[in-house]
Amino acid sequence: MNRIKGQMILSTVMIAALLAGCSTGKTPQSSEAAAPPKVSSDPVTLTLFQQFSEPDIVMNKHIMEAVKKKFPHVTLEIIKSGKGTTAEELLSAGQFPDIIYSSNPSISNVYVKLGLVYELTALIKKYNVDLGKFNPLLLDAIKLQAPNGELYALPHYDNSMYLTYYNKDIFDKFGVPYPKDGMVWEEYLDLQRKLTRVADGVQYQGMDPQTFRYGHPGYSNFAAGTNDKPDLLNDKWVEHFRLAASFYKVPGAEWKQGKKSWTDQFFKDRTTAIFAYRDYISNFQDLEKNGTPMNWDIVSYPSFKDSPGIGIGTDSHNLSISATSKHKEEAFQVIAFLVSKEAQSELVKDGKLSPLTDQDLKDNFGKNLDILKGKNVQAIFKTKPTAPEKVNPFSTLVSNEVNTMFKEFEKGNDDVVTLLRQANEAAAKSIEAEKKK
Repeated sequence: MNRIKGQMILSTVMIAALLAGCSTGKTPQSSEAAAPPKVSSDPVTLTLFQQFSEPDIVMNKHIMEAVKKKFPHVTLEIIKSGKGTTAEELLSAGQFPDIIYSSNPSISNVYVKLGLVYELTALIKKYNVDLGKFNPLLLDAIKLQAPNGELYALPHYDNSMYLTYYNKDIFDKFGVPYPKDGMVWEEYLDLQRKLTRVADGVQYQGMDPQTFRYGHPGYSNFAAGTNDKPDLLNDKWVEHFRLAASFYKVPGAEWKQGKKSWTDQFFKDRTTAIFAYRDYISNFQDLEKNGTPMNWDIVSYPSFKDSPGIGIGTDSHNLSISATSKHKEEAFQVIAFLVSKEAQSELVKDGKLSPLTDQDLKDNFGKNLDILKGKNVQAIFKTKPTAPEKVNPFSTLVSNEVNTMFKEFEKGNDDVVTLLRQANEAAAKSIEAEKKK
């Protein structure tokens, strides 16, 4: 570890007693058949590569401490990706860790390309991990990151939690009824019109529909049967972005020079009534800690009329074994434990969605979080993520142009067809240039 000495290595924990394996939920024919494989209990050091920033409670409590409590004879070290410790640098130095903690896109974009991920099917069978207990959309999303549907990871937690947060004080100020679960975007446009007004010299607005840029359930950016022909000019996309542009056409919601970000407008200035996006529960915890609590609640994420109850994106934070690991069996034992109901039962209490479908886990969601007491917590489970798609190496090039186009909506340019044509042409040029590299 000389090459990475002094880098972002977190605390070392001792673990012993290997996991006895995850049950399949089926009655074994004999006690001998049910016995877990024997694995050496000799002291061993495992390293875990942490690709991205993660809340301390996840890394410390639900990985380091949980593993320490379960297994006393393995030493676990966490190495954060950073200057001098990127995946490429560690691989080049022959020091890449045993376990990878990453999100879906990076499986394909980084680790498959580098040949760093190990296919888990054999170990899953060997240790009787029941894949039927997982949310199938999450497993499908992971398999779609692989060239031939390989399973290169198991999900640690479901990061597909989309919600509508709202500031009750603004609704009360203008006498507007609170939003409800199951509302569609057109109903939120109506709230935008009712809540975007000036009061006491302050300009308020209903919401900022930033998530429109991430697409629409079931709509592809590419022409049918292709993965390199952008198709942003079809009727579906025109209708989608016309609805998005309508939010910015409401008087008082127009873009102005120096206008703050949508997160600042909601959490800091409190001039925006509704914020619809991912898991931002920790932001409300921070407001409480800072002595500036908000009077808020949640409802389910807005959906579209043609796809009720469906949100955007399917994502999870995942655990993989590196192909270079000399301790694959021990690494899998740790992973199998972290995704088991035993470990997940504690994770969900701190506000992370489990990849397991067990109802007990849903019922215990957020039990440790005082910030969620009295809130409409069940709204979290009323929106399903979009079905995942096969990874397209050119998707980012198209989404970059959509983001550029969206900035024009914010500024009041509602010529949707012209903007989509420009985005489509720019994306096509970028794809052709990429193919020539």
